[in-house]
Amino acid sequence: MIALLSLPLSAETLRVIDCPGTPYKRGLAHGQQLRLEIVQMIDRWKKEINNQFQVPFEDVIDFLITRTHYEAQMNKWTPELIEEIQGIAHGSGLDYKTVFALQISEEIGNRASLVLNQRCTSIGQIPLPGKAAMVAQNMDPPLFLHGFPTLLRINDPETGLKQMIFTFPGFLGLNGLNDRGIAICCNGLSQLNSSDSGLPVVAVMRSVLNQNSLHNVRAWLEQIPHATPQCYLVGDPAGIECLECSANGLAKVPLWNNRHYVFHTNHPLVNRDFNARYIKLLAEYEKSIDDPYYCPRYEYLRQTLASQAVSLTDSLVLDLLSKREPEYHPVNNELTFGCTLVILTESPTLWIAPGRPDVTSFQKMRFE
Repeated sequence: MIALLSLPLSAETLRVIDCPGTPYKRGLAHGQQLRLEIVQMIDRWKKEINNQFQVPFEDVIDFLITRTHYEAQMNKWTPELIEEIQGIAHGSGLDYKTVFALQISEEIGNRASLVLNQRCTSIGQIPLPGKAAMVAQNMDPPLFLHGFPTLLRINDPETGLKQMIFTFPGFLGLNGLNDRGIAICCNGLSQLNSSDSGLPVVAVMRSVLNQNSLHNVRAWLEQIPHATPQCYLVGDPAGIECLECSANGLAKVPLWNNRHYVFHTNHPLVNRDFNARYIKLLAEYEKSIDDPYYCPRYEYLRQTLASQAVSLTDSLVLDLLSKREPEYHPVNNELTFGCTLVILTESPTLWIAPGRPDVTSFQKMRFE
């Protein structure tokens, strides 16, 4: 039973946008209905890029698009998303290159080492007698992306597939679920290797939601090249998997401490594909990759759950994601854009708080 419905609603209201039809038409609906918000979001992003790189936004984007193969990989593996981006651009009145560049904002940040503020936290549990599988997450993007929490409701007339995507205006998605019972959460892993010839995170996330079973999701994630290291917590009614993906490998995180659940923050637990930048940083502190890595949020969850039962309730999961602890890097923090919990029955349910979960009411969303 969800326990946080009595919390006051924050000033941020969830925008629910229906995006039916072909990929282009879906993007067009997205762009038209959120045109003002998208323009404002792009303007904020341009200022952020200018401040971080100290060069004009257009120069940064031109360099990154021409010197990488992200667009080519999307054309190869997810061409429908390129059409959707074109629709967003036309609907919002912006040029395609700018809207495409927004989709690879995580790749841009990773290349520029602008990943020190990663704070996302995810929790998942396998199905148990009387309990459905579930996946949950605090999504914590940079502050300049805050202000307009959005839920895209996608309906593909060709496949009959429906999706609900949590995002911000102009972006293909942060996490989500489909009506076949597949759900996905994403946590960045900046310590691992990336690739200029991989598929961007947003395209990986959206392509997972085109699958109809956890088995197919695992096969897909093993097949595609990954641009940016990421932990994907994925699930369906039959189970969950926590998969750390990087440029050179995929590794599965086991259930924690012989329990029925797993939790993750922003450091790799099993994948050893560490990048040279991280190894050099460790050396500056006289550390190596063989030394234990301390993440305050992970340690807080580990200590808190050590005395809990072998399984979790949805109320406990939401309570954990609402905690303003530990004092340094709390689970629920100033970067928390929203909180999602998906109950993975054959007819899945999404509980979503469009803001910090300690001050924002959860809303229940179902597929029609």
